[in-house]
Amino acid sequence: MHMYPNCGFRLVGPLRSLTNRAVYRLARRDRFASLRLSALSSLIVCALVLLVLLATSAPMVHAQEFRGTISGTVMDTTGAVIPGASITLREVNTGTMSHTVSDGAGQYVVPFLLPGE
Repeated sequence: MHMYPNCGFRLVGPLRSLTNRAVYRLARRDRFASLRLSALSSLIVCALVLLVLLATSAPMVHAQEFRGTISGTVMDTTGAVIPGASITLREVNTGTMSHTVSDGAGQYVVPFLLPGE
């Protein structure tokens, strides 16, 4: 006689052999089920890692800007900087004008200029 733990049944003869084969098949199925489960959990972990990488890299992506910027330094013929100089840019085709004033170091920046000539 053979006693199976956890069930309390005693099996004898051909029934015991049949039950052993069924238990073996279930054990094989369970082994493959655990492999499928581990593959699924690996896929979920990979998806989460990819999601975290995409979420953290999003701030590093910069959009392309179609507008331009002109910057420079205003100097006289001797090379001395000229603070407070008035700078005016004019787009030839539309006549659009942009104004700025140089800072204490003679530097200026004119941002957000539309494409043109």
